[in-house]
Amino acid sequence: MRLAILYDILPETGYRNDGNPLMVWAALKRRQEKGLLEVDHLAPREDINLFGTYDAWLDVDWGEDGLMSVIPYKVIETPHPAIVW
Repeated sequence: MRLAILYDILPETGYRNDGNPLMVWAALKRRQEKGLLEVDHLAPREDINLFGTYDAWLDVDWGEDGLMSVIPYKVIETPHPAIVW
């Protein structure tokens, strides 16, 4: 299974990469190391189609609702099929 996890690490937050998104990413990468799936981490921008197709898209809450004033791009809607975490 090929899975994409969507969240961003912004300079406006001091490049914070912690909490739920990081824990989910780390857990998925451990499964990738065992050959159980393939996972990519992408920022939720318009150019995500450059990386091919995915079996599912994982939308992890990274606090984007509170960061909208500093996110320097329009956050896309999660493609389908989507898993919301």
